Amino acid sequence: MKSLKTLLWIAILGSWLTSCGSSSEKQSPEQNNLPAVKVKVQKAGLSEGTQQHAFTGKVVADDFAQLSTRVMGQITYLAVKEGDAVSAGQVLVQIKSADIQATISRVEAGIREAEAGLKNIKINYDRIKNLYEKKSATRKELDDITAQYEMGKAQVEAARQARLEAQEMLSYAVITAPFSGSVIKKYASKGSLASPGQPILEIEGRGNLKVVAKVPESEINLFKIGDEVNLHVEAVQEKSIKGRVSQINQSAGQTQGQFEVNIQIQATPEANKALKSGMFAQVILQKGKSEGLTIAENLLVQRGQLTGLFTVNQQQQAMLRWIRTGRNIGGQVEVLSGLAPGEVYITQYEGKLTDGQKVQVAP
Repeated sequence: MKSLKTLLWIAILGSWLTSCGSSSEKQSPEQNNLPAVKVKVQKAGLSEGTQQHAFTGKVVADDFAQLSTRVMGQITYLAVKEGDAVSAGQVLVQIKSADIQATISRVEAGIREAEAGLKNIKINYDRIKNLYEKKSATRKELDDITAQYEMGKAQVEAARQARLEAQEMLSYAVITAPFSGSVIKKYASKGSLASPGQPILEIEGRGNLKVVAKVPESEINLFKIGDEVNLHVEAVQEKSIKGRVSQINQSAGQTQGQFEVNIQIQATPEANKALKSGMFAQVILQKGKSEGLTIAENLLVQRGQLTGLFTVNQQQQAMLRWIRTGRNIGGQVEVLSGLAPGEVYITQYEGKLTDGQKVQVAP
C-alpha cells in the first residue's frame, strides 16, 4: 500500500513538471494576442576597411592670453567680467602707479641737471679746443676737458635710459587686450593687490578654434603633420567635421604621459558658429587595415549595465540578444561577442517591439 502511494505521488509530480516545462516554451497570453510586427533585418558580417583610431580631444581657441603685470600695486580699474567681449587695444586693467610716477619725475629732474652740466662743459670744451688750435692751450688741458665732455654725454644718456625704463614699467600699470575676444577667467577685482607675474585675466580670441587631442605614447607615431581626421562633437548637429593635424607636441613631460596633437578645424560656417571653446570632441584617425563586426549605435538596447540587440529566431520571434561591445567610432559600435557573422538582427521595425513577440520580416 505504501509503495502504491509513493508511485502515485511520483506520477503526479512528473505530470506537474512536464506541464511546467512545456508552458515555459510558449509565449505569454499577452504576446500571443499581439499582432506580428513588421521588421527589416540584416545579416551580420565581417567588414574589411581602414582601421579607425579614436582619441579624446577638446575644442580650444587658437588665440589665448593670460594677462598679468610686472608691477606691484592696487588695481584701480577693472570693469570687465567673465564672458564680456573685448576689442584689441581696449584698456582692461589699471594699477595704481604713484611710485613709478615719482620715479619718472626724479629721472626727468636728473636729465635736466645732466643736460645743463653738459651744456657748460660743451662751452669750455669748444673754448679750450679753439685755444689749442691756436697753440694757446696745452694738450693736457684739451684731454682733460674732452674727458669731462664725454663723461657729461654719458651721464645724459644714462639719465635718458633710466627714463625709458621707468616709462616701460609705467606701461605695465595699464593692461590692454592683445586681440579681440572674450574674457574667460577673472582672478582679481578692483581694489585687489596686483603682484608681478600673478594672473589677473584670461582672454580667448574669436573665431579661430582648434581641437587639442590627448594621444598615448603607444599611438603617437600614427600621427603625421597634415593628416586628415574626422571630428565628432556631440553638441554640434553636423555629424562629421573634418580636421587636419597642424602640430604634434614632441614632449609629454607636462601632460602626464599624453602627447598633445593640435588639429585645425575645417567646418562649414554653420558648424563653426555652433562650436564653442571647451566642447569635447572625438578625434577619428583612419590608418591601417582592419576586419571586424560593427553595428549602428542606435540599434542597441540598454537594460541597466547590459547591452542587447534584437535578433530573429527560427520561430519568427524577436529575441533580445545580450552582446558585449567595444569601441564606438563615429556611431558604429564594435561587437566583441554575442553576435556571430551570418546571424540576422533587426534594423528597423514599426511600433513597439518586445522580447518574444512575433515578427514579419519584410522582403
